[in-house]
Amino acid sequence: MPAGKQKRMAQQLYSVVTNDRGEYRLFGIMPGPYRIAVSYQPRPELMHVKMQHPKIQDGGPLEDTYAATYYPSALDPKQAAIVNIEAGNDLQGFDVRVLRARGVTVRGKVSGVTPSAVVILGLAPTTPTPGSRVHDSVVQNADGSFELPLVLPGTYGLTATAALNTKLSARRIIDVGESDIGGIELRLAPPQTISGTIVFPEGRKMPGSFVAMLIPRESRDNRGGGMAQPSEGGAFQMADVPPGDYDFIVGNAGPGDDLYVSAIRMQDEDILAEGLHVGGQPLGPIKVTLQPNGGSLQLEVRDDQQKLVPDAHVQLVPDPPRRGQKTFYADCRTGADGTCTALGVAPGKYHAFAFLDDRYVDFRDAAAAAEIEDSGKAVEIAAGDRKALELTPVPQEK
Repeated sequence: MPAGKQKRMAQQLYSVVTNDRGEYRLFGIMPGPYRIAVSYQPRPELMHVKMQHPKIQDGGPLEDTYAATYYPSALDPKQAAIVNIEAGNDLQGFDVRVLRARGVTVRGKVSGVTPSAVVILGLAPTTPTPGSRVHDSVVQNADGSFELPLVLPGTYGLTATAALNTKLSARRIIDVGESDIGGIELRLAPPQTISGTIVFPEGRKMPGSFVAMLIPRESRDNRGGGMAQPSEGGAFQMADVPPGDYDFIVGNAGPGDDLYVSAIRMQDEDILAEGLHVGGQPLGPIKVTLQPNGGSLQLEVRDDQQKLVPDAHVQLVPDPPRRGQKTFYADCRTGADGTCTALGVAPGKYHAFAFLDDRYVDFRDAAAAAEIEDSGKAVEIAAGDRKALELTPVPQEK
């Protein structure tokens, strides 16, 4: 099993709301390079007027809105100008020309509560970026129907929560394109208790630092699932797991070992491949099977001058069709000698990547992965393999 992940402090973000003239002022900024991102969030009262009186245009048709825009006027963060902040400087004149965009309306219905219940909706990007817009609303119709206007294209997590019984919730992923979306159904359900057993190879004992986790499938946000430390016999239980789709992850929070996951099943369902859906009917016990003699991969990172690179974040990513299965991902961070080791690697084909920054790449997104695929190195691991690989860091975003 791979050892627990090492974490780096996230980059500092600063935000402020513009005044009635569109002016802004940010202060107390730590020195360093930054991008400036501007997002437009319509006022709740304006949204209400537009929904009731669509002919009121506010400078454009109902679908007209503003996209997240990077200084000086770019939609792609890679085309944004970098602003270098030095200690004691007072910088002015960083005006952003915000770009218009076409939004669509997302329609659906919430069920599972009484007509008088208050239900809160949230629509947020599955991969948030600076300037990305979050839509919040309240279901006001007795039949549970709702409309969320001015939604820009992208992949979102749509959540519904009962205001007076926050344990009733629902969540689903929607892909928003250029056309309105209708017919979305969200059925509120209570959280569930997820239980099962981890089966170790004969003669192997449960490490004291072993953990089992449920990680949301669609998001970089690891909150909202569940975590448990199995008993000596391998039994585990996670209480109050909210509705959603999850990957089941097991690992050793201490020193790594040679164990890897070979199967995760719930009766006839392949949880390893398909993930776990929580919501609706109670779920049966989960069985996780571990195998010994996983591979070992020593990773060395050197820059273009062949100098060893410490504190590089290395990710080992399974090739398709296993790329959507987070159980097979592994990562480590290089030490002072520019090396680190991934243990307990399941047999299969992988690509290894080294990052100098804290960039997040959703490798399950084919378009996002394609941008850096050539910067990784391919490697195939068989049971018991002990291999070494030299990596060059992925070029940093400019």
